[in-house]
Amino acid sequence: MWLSWLADQQSTSQNGWGSLFERVAINCSSIRWTRDLARDFREVISSKDRDGMLNWMWTAAHSGIGPVVRFAYGLKQDLDAAVAAVDALEQRPD
Repeated sequence: MWLSWLADQQSTSQNGWGSLFERVAINCSSIRWTRDLARDFREVISSKDRDGMLNWMWTAAHSGIGPVVRFAYGLKQDLDAAVAAVDALEQRPD
């Protein structure tokens, strides 16, 4: 999910990647949507939110963005493992 990383570079104005990303994203809704999905996925994982993971998978599967849809369907194919991974994170102390 390099788009999430690239968008997060906004905070480091030295390299200008963030501002370049934002200029491109203004004119391309699929890039913005992909960035938002990537950020949401990272949030679901870091917050160890099982229901959030299921909701994210549904949203991603219906996003219409090919790579994101395929990723979501890959997770869905092994739903038990995906949910177990989030559950395992939830049980692990920070």
